[in-house]
Formats: sequence, structure tokens, C-alpha cells
Amino acid sequence: MWVLAAKLEIRRRNVPGARRLLGNALGVLPHKDSLYREYIALELSLAEIDRARILYKQWLVRNPAATAAYIEFADMEAGLGEMERARAIFEVGVAASELDAPEALWKAYIDCEIACGETEYVVQLYERLIEKASHVRLWLSYAKFMQTCGESDARNVYEKAARALKDRMVEQGSDSELARADRVQLLDAWC
Repeated sequence: MWVLAAKLEIRRRNVPGARRLLGNALGVLPHKDSLYREYIALELSLAEIDRARILYKQWLVRNPAATAAYIEFADMEAGLGEMERARAIFEVGVAASELDAPEALWKAYIDCEIACGETEYVVQLYERLIEKASHVRLWLSYAKFMQTCGESDARNVYEKAARALKDRMVEQGSDSELARADRVQLLDAWC
């Protein structure tokens, strides 16, 4: 209802009234992500970038686990050509202790760096992420990316992944079906 009332105010060309309504809505429902999105969309449609930044910051203060807020904020900054700001936002997000979807944030960060053609940053991100979670899908994604850089680069990643997964299989015991299946999946993709 708040959003519809704000849209009515916009149609009446009453932007301050729409802002007041959405501000009140956020005061009443501070954890409603859709309100932040609508308010930010309004400010962006009016080319009020600084106001949109303030709203994103409020969203993150009130809901620090909102992965979508980090991603959307960083995407906005990257779209504006502000890659340093986008990286800073992503870094704050990946450093957060509790996120509702950390894998989505890491993927968005890596995709953003790939889109910018920053191979060195992408490699660093994959290496950092692998330290946190050595999963076969992550290794495969890393190797696939490295294939675009060169055959030997991808081979190095596959070899490193095979060693890491073998070590994990030894740690979990040789009868670990999951570790064995992960290793087989890696080797199938490699060959």
C-alpha cells in the first residue's frame, strides 16, 4: 500500500510527498527489502545517485545479512563506472559474518570482475573463496574461467583441485562416498 500511495504521489508530481511516504514506510517496516528497492528505484529514476547511496547504506545498516542489498548496491556503483566503490561494497559484504546467501555475493563479485576484464582480481577472488570452501563446483568454475586465460592455467587449477580433493578424501576417510564422487566429477571434467 505504501508503494502504491507513493506512486500516486509521483503521478501527481509530488516527489517530496512520495519520499515522505516511503520514508515513513521504512520507519514502520525497516526490514522490508521491497520498500528499499522501490524507494531506490524512485531515486535512480530521478537521477538522485547520492540519495540512492544513502538508502542502500540504511538498508545495510538495518539488515546487514541482506545479500541482495550488497549485490544491488555494488552493481549500481559498477554501472556508474565506480569500480573502487563497487569493490569496497563487495569486500564489506564478503567480510560480513552472517549473510542470507554468501555464495550469491561471491558469485556476483566474481562476475562483476569478469565483466570488467580484471583477470588478476578474479584469480584472487577464486583463491580466497577456495580457502573458505573447497567444493568441486567451485573448482570447476575456477578451471572453466582459467581456460579462457590459457590451457596451462586451467591445467594448473585442475591439478591443484585434484590434490585438494584427494586430501579431503584422506581426511574424511577413504570410504567417504561424497568425497569420491566429487573427485570423479572433477576428473571427468578435466579429461
